[in-house]
Amino acid sequence: MQSVATDALSKYLAAGYTQAEAEELLAFDAEVDREFDEGLNAALADAYMQRDMDADLDELATLDALDHKTAHARKRSKKYQRQYYEANKDQIAEYQRHYREANKDQIAEYQRHYREANKDQIAEQRRHYREANKDQIALRNKDPERAEKRRAYLREYMRVYRRRKKEAAAHI
Repeated sequence: MQSVATDALSKYLAAGYTQAEAEELLAFDAEVDREFDEGLNAALADAYMQRDMDADLDELATLDALDHKTAHARKRSKKYQRQYYEANKDQIAEYQRHYREANKDQIAEYQRHYREANKDQIAEQRRHYREANKDQIALRNKDPERAEKRRAYLREYMRVYRRRKKEAAAHI
């Protein structure tokens, strides 16, 4: 985690920020990430629990439809898969990190392409989410401290965006 912060610090410094500005941006980025993670965890906990319950019910229905020997083999296979994952989860996580780092440009391009191709569906899902959770969103938006942090983040984001756009135009 420290190397990620060091990398981000060096990128801010390379972009022309002073040491103090870069450290302030890093602190703000960490705070935004923490707030996002807390919000995401709270918002998705129910969805994950429901998904897990649905998967368990689907698995039980599937096992009920199978004969005893096949069902037993399937349970044993899942048990071994779980044991393998638990024994090797650090190696698996390292491989996934390495893969994402090595392919981040391709992944980003795929995500851009997907968002462009499905922008109407994504917009509809967002509208549906906002409508379903409008009370929680309203409470969250009424917090003046949160609103000021968001405005500050957006101001900084736009400042960085404009600077990068100018730099890109200068290199063309």
